[in-house]
Amino acid sequence: MPLKTSFFLKIGFVLFLGLYAESKTRSRWESQFLFENYNYVQAQDFEKSLLNPDNRVFQIPRALAVSEIRPQFSVSRGSAFRFLVRPRWILDTGEAKLTNPEEIKQQAKGRVDLSDAYVESEVSSYLRVTLGLQVYQWGPAELLSPSNPIFHFSSQARSSFYKEKGKILARANIDWNANFNTILMAEPVSNREPEFVAQSDFASKFLVRNEYRASTGLDYIGFVFGREELLTGFTGQYFNWTPSEGWSLYADAKQNYGRISYKPFQDNLGVISLGNTAPATEVYSLATTGVRYEGACDYRMEYIFNEAGWTKEEFKQSLASTQQLSIYTLDNIARFQKSGLELLGQHYLYLSVRIPDLGKKKDLSVSFRSLVSLQDSSSSWLSTLEKAWGDAVTIYAEIVFPMGPTLKELNLLGQKSALLGMKWSL
Repeated sequence: MPLKTSFFLKIGFVLFLGLYAESKTRSRWESQFLFENYNYVQAQDFEKSLLNPDNRVFQIPRALAVSEIRPQFSVSRGSAFRFLVRPRWILDTGEAKLTNPEEIKQQAKGRVDLSDAYVESEVSSYLRVTLGLQVYQWGPAELLSPSNPIFHFSSQARSSFYKEKGKILARANIDWNANFNTILMAEPVSNREPEFVAQSDFASKFLVRNEYRASTGLDYIGFVFGREELLTGFTGQYFNWTPSEGWSLYADAKQNYGRISYKPFQDNLGVISLGNTAPATEVYSLATTGVRYEGACDYRMEYIFNEAGWTKEEFKQSLASTQQLSIYTLDNIARFQKSGLELLGQHYLYLSVRIPDLGKKKDLSVSFRSLVSLQDSSSSWLSTLEKAWGDAVTIYAEIVFPMGPTLKELNLLGQKSALLGMKWSL
């Protein structure tokens, strides 16, 4: 019997035992249906860029309209068994302007996506098992959680309309007591999304996470180890500490035992190529540390250290490698876009302010977020407004704009956008 088939049969058998063991005392079946409809229009502008000459590479639409339906259906039998599925129906229509020569391209694309689909069973009072397409994250930081390498950083994640695609995971949550728990998690097969590292094949991943949480629930510390991309091992740590009411200090870190990212180097003729993803003996750290204050407003400041990231010179070489004409050009373009790095540089500052409960009805909130590269002074800013309109409708407005020198990491495309949308919930 194939290994993957055997794996899923064993997990399925455990789920069945949990359902059977609890069915006599928890015999009532319940179902739930939720519905969300997202609609938004977006206008975008961008500067000329070496990465996207005349907009013929990425064909970024200057106007975009999106309609998305996100239903959710679940059926459960107490805590003994639960099945949940979240499909998505998405329709994009847009208009992209290309130049030299000038050309208008109409774009329309509809697609169906299954973002979550899993079964969950409480096998005993201390063991819960979950199998299927799911999103499971942890860590105290808002922007980046290094100790969970199965889910990666996305620059779009700060938008109100972003939805993370689930991974096919087998997960066991073990509660040893009220304060200490362990998670065993494996990703045995791909969810058919493109791999995080360009031109790499899927590799099964696993991790073990142990967490101790104080009785207050506010202070906690965790330790993680496992295997990620390209079969490299890693260890991780995170903690959150609240020295006084409203204040918290936190950190989240990972150490890679081997390099999984591309880096530039020159061949004998001086031609630059992006390569060197093979595991090595070096250890590379990725860490986020931050401070948060929660009062009338929610403030965060985070510093990110990315040891495997490119230096100023390496970034310049990597960008140049996508423009040169050589036998490496096509590979360099693909590898630059999916380098295996969460962030391309080494030092960053993240700032976040959220102001809730504004207006007479306290139904309005605004937020301001900024990611700044301390290495090249480029930055990306996001401003969001959110207003509840009755019980079922929420109105959103978002503005994204880059700042700093052109052709730097966070300002490569010089892309600005404004978005207006709504969510209808049922």
